Amino acid sequence: MVGTSAPAVVDEAHQIIVAHGFSNQSPDSQYFESMLTRAIANAGAVPTVITADNRYFSEKNVEAALAQDVAPLLAPGRERHGTEAFEPEKPKEPTLRDTMRECLNELGGLSLYKRRKVIVEPVFGQIKNRGFRALLLRGLAKTRAEWALITLSHNLLKLHGARAAG
Repeated sequence: MVGTSAPAVVDEAHQIIVAHGFSNQSPDSQYFESMLTRAIANAGAVPTVITADNRYFSEKNVEAALAQDVAPLLAPGRERHGTEAFEPEKPKEPTLRDTMRECLNELGGLSLYKRRKVIVEPVFGQIKNRGFRALLLRGLAKTRAEWALITLSHNLLKLHGARAAG
């Protein structure tokens, strides 16, 4: 899957994929707004907070989330290993990047952001553990359909497991 992007919006409570996409274009930041819109439409509700890694950080994406009344926690840069918080830069005038760093550092923002690692990332690991290693089809339309089937099967297994558990 070199050169592809498969963004997913995942429900925190049940690890259900609420919205997914697939593209052969970069950068990832261009998918944020459409994925948020899909997630809201599919779930029938607006999330209070959305987290995403630094590939999705942009002024446009922060504004898009705020326009939907969603608190965005988008990493403004890479978090260095061993640090507890995103270090604010010291420019003369505060930028959006600095504001996002402050949001992550205050009011539990960083702990909410770190939850992303136990919400979204395990979903991709679970898909891989079921044997998915590479797309079998070629062509953008076919690979999108294949990815849709893979995410659907993930959701069906989650729903079946929840029903079996009671």
